[in-house]
Amino acid sequence: MKTKMFQVAEGEYDCVIVEINSEMDGKARRVITWTLKILGGQYDGIVIEKKFYLVNKEVFEFLKKELKMLGIEPKTEADFASMKTQAYGKHARISAVMNDQGFMAYYLKEVLDKKEPQVAIGEQTRFSF
Repeated sequence: MKTKMFQVAEGEYDCVIVEINSEMDGKARRVITWTLKILGGQYDGIVIEKKFYLVNKEVFEFLKKELKMLGIEPKTEADFASMKTQAYGKHARISAVMNDQGFMAYYLKEVLDKKEPQVAIGEQTRFSF
């Protein structure tokens, strides 16, 4: 997904998870990137990236914690590759905070929905007691 990324002001934002990717950067570090689209407010529709540079165990554990909040608990890299799409379309609240190095860091605060399955147009949903 090629989009222009934008930096937002510090604060809390509701967003939707568009995509999660894993790749190696130019310094041979594994980087997990979440592409998030802000919903509502002054930054409505702006796309931001939340990145995890897997350079130590603490970052890896933090990634696992945030994935668990989304209901994703992979045990292997292959699990992660197949399970990450479960997060796509989920709504979440993030907190944007400037870190000590002068970069904006984004933290998952809460999942706002559990991404209910969508009913196809024209499909009837039946309820019975």
